[in-house]
Amino acid sequence: MKRNTEKILLYCGGIWNIVTASFTILGYSSWFKKTGIEALEKNRQLNYVNSTMVDSITKVIMIFGLFTLGVGIINLFVAKSLKANQIDRKVMIWLWFVTGIQLLSFDLIGLVFYLVASVLYCSKNKAIRMIMQQTDTNFIRVSE
Repeated sequence: MKRNTEKILLYCGGIWNIVTASFTILGYSSWFKKTGIEALEKNRQLNYVNSTMVDSITKVIMIFGLFTLGVGIINLFVAKSLKANQIDRKVMIWLWFVTGIQLLSFDLIGLVFYLVASVLYCSKNKAIRMIMQQTDTNFIRVSE
């Protein structure tokens, strides 16, 4: 069975993760820091502790963006490595892991890509196993 649909979904999911990570790293983190400092200045609460808190939150945002970027790049490699009629348990575990990450981060578009890819991958694995069992059974009958 061909894995073209899963490959396309993984490529789309990987590209989506790379795009959202780029926006998070380049746009959102600097916007958050600037807006946070402005809000503290406006309320006359800008001090070392509060500015450090804003910097720490900005670092967490950057780390999440880098993590998402890494996941996107890994997914591009996983999509490239998918082979027809081959069952890879590591790919299945990775797909469910990434689906869980997308669910926890409330990324609905990524969740759809990875959830559909995971379900298709698992269902095609089941079909491949059934074909292999049927082929093994027919081989045993012919040789008897």
